[in-house]
Amino acid sequence: PEEGDEAPPVHRVFHFDLQPRFAVVDEPAFQQIQSRDDLDRVKDDDEVTNCFILFKYWQRNRYTHSSRVPHLAELELRKIAFAYTERSHMQSGAIEANWSAHVTTGDMADFTESIVGYYDLEGQKGSCFFDLKPYLAILDEHRCG
Repeated sequence: PEEGDEAPPVHRVFHFDLQPRFAVVDEPAFQQIQSRDDLDRVKDDDEVTNCFILFKYWQRNRYTHSSRVPHLAELELRKIAFAYTERSHMQSGAIEANWSAHVTTGDMADFTESIVGYYDLEGQKGSCFFDLKPYLAILDEHRCG
């Protein structure tokens, strides 16, 4: 940047409670999206939410492709959010032996539901175990049962 130019503002996320942020996919506006051009109608300044909306759009339109990537991308986004939440709490001085104590019950339920949904779609494939292994590894025995 040249002298006098201002840096663009940085959008920072301080709390990763995903459930309220991702509720947009349950709204009628999302249900009416028929093309990628329509995605602009529900787009906002939150890039995490925008990514989630795009992943859900691709999942909903699975018949146009056979890719498992949108489902894995959602799981990865959720896993990263958990890591961010844990890091934020550690930086604030909170000491908790269990990382999942800082994740909302709704977010954890959505995460496990996404794992089960992926298994329902891809369970017959040999790659399913290896795809899900990084996400199953972060669950404790109680949540795996």
